[in-house]
Amino acid sequence: MNSERKILKIVAIASIGGGLEMYDFVIYAFFAPVIGALFFPSKNHFAELLSAFAVFAIGYITRPIGAIVFGHFGDTIGRKKTLQITILLMALATVCIGLLPTYAQIGISASILLVIFRLLQGFAVGGDFPGAITFVSEHVANARRGLHCSWIYTGINLGLTLATIASSLITWQLSSDQIQKFGWRIGFLIGVILAGVGYFLRKLLEETPYFKVLLKENFVRRFPIKVVFKNHFSLFLKALGIVCLGAVVVGHMLFMPSYLHFAAKLSLQKALLFNTGGSLVWSLFILATGYLSDKWGRRKIIWASAASLMLFSYPLFSLIATAKVGYILIGLLGFAICMSGIIGVIASTLSELFPTHIRNSGIGAAYNIGFALFCSVSPLVMTELAHRFSLEAPSYWIIGAAIITFISSFTFQETANLPLPNHPS
Repeated sequence: MNSERKILKIVAIASIGGGLEMYDFVIYAFFAPVIGALFFPSKNHFAELLSAFAVFAIGYITRPIGAIVFGHFGDTIGRKKTLQITILLMALATVCIGLLPTYAQIGISASILLVIFRLLQGFAVGGDFPGAITFVSEHVANARRGLHCSWIYTGINLGLTLATIASSLITWQLSSDQIQKFGWRIGFLIGVILAGVGYFLRKLLEETPYFKVLLKENFVRRFPIKVVFKNHFSLFLKALGIVCLGAVVVGHMLFMPSYLHFAAKLSLQKALLFNTGGSLVWSLFILATGYLSDKWGRRKIIWASAASLMLFSYPLFSLIATAKVGYILIGLLGFAICMSGIIGVIASTLSELFPTHIRNSGIGAAYNIGFALFCSVSPLVMTELAHRFSLEAPSYWIIGAAIITFISSFTFQETANLPLPNHPS
């Protein structure tokens, strides 16, 4: 087993790289109102926002494809090389969006190209998070896998936070007219620089000991994804059930700035600022639940998170919808606490379900199909629920996901502190 100092370096670089890549993917959501107006102009602002979120959702369509392709590479050519490829591809797609002419300049071609580049972003990010989970889980000690793997999502949350901060600074420093003309592009172009940093950091990493053994014993499968669905389909379904709530939780976070804007009557600047604070607090709770899962077990943390969201999602939305600052803060803090459990254990739980020879492919398929089904449409569904029914109605989507994950957690045995399942001898 690697020394503790080396482990911390591995965890830090893998997590930071994932965070920088996630920045590139989600910066779009924070500029959704502007992008909707520039690429899908309409007399109805609500229709523009729905169109922008629909394209955000489109980015998730290619995530399962990316998961299959890069999961295959991760299980055949190595975890490290695959992580380098995904971040370069993300940088390419992001710079293309940042330089893209608008609808007013080239007409419908702008809308089509935006969709294409979002598909490319989804393809890249589909392979990154599963690769990072696989990479970190195969380096760390069994007794601390929950804590170390929770850093991966903390890194991703850092990417979300950086995107929120960048969006906040841009909206604070520039006028609405300047943001429409060029300001929104700045966020995407910053992302290209960050992706470059992530690539060079990942070059410093060393291949995992588990994959080295896989190569040494000549147990690399030709089509690992085929093995997942043919021989381990029940594992895939269990993993998908766990991912369900995690995907909706991430979708909720991306939806929240817009919700704070139209429901809590906050300016876009204040909405982004509140979301930034919530993200930072959330990160601390994610690490705490990852640590506790090593002590108490993964399933108990999942149960607590799912049950609390079933009970408190509706009242927390009610607090935020009062548009009173104190109640808004309580609502955001409540969501951060309730949602941190599933996010803190999702990485370690997934890594402990699949054996080495299909781990990258199995995690990638379950995670990204889950996000394609549940996270991609979350901002759209929750916006529509709030518009058609009530400002508390988005809670129904979260409650439904919590029920699915709660039930799914009873389908597998506790995995905390156990060795990773290895390939058959």
